[in-house]
Amino acid sequence: MNILKYFILSFFIFNILCSWCDDINKLDIPEGAYEYSGYDSTGVKIVQGWMKVFIDDSTGVTGKWKFEKIGNPENIGPQIGSGYLAGD
Repeated sequence: MNILKYFILSFFIFNILCSWCDDINKLDIPEGAYEYSGYDSTGVKIVQGWMKVFIDDSTGVTGKWKFEKIGNPENIGPQIGSGYLAGD
């Protein structure tokens, strides 16, 4: 009977931890934004985020972006952070 109690307790603890881990990786993506994922050369996801683009007129675009690194990848480059974008 004790083994069953430990199994049930372990099951509930595992589910709580898994749901907590899922909340960490969830993105707060604004409505109308595109979700972004970046991968290293081996196919491991190292960046996640979003980008929202506005078409101002027929010659320009503006927008916002936010990209976060996942884990501690080496040589990730400049694609993490947040900011505004503009182009003609």
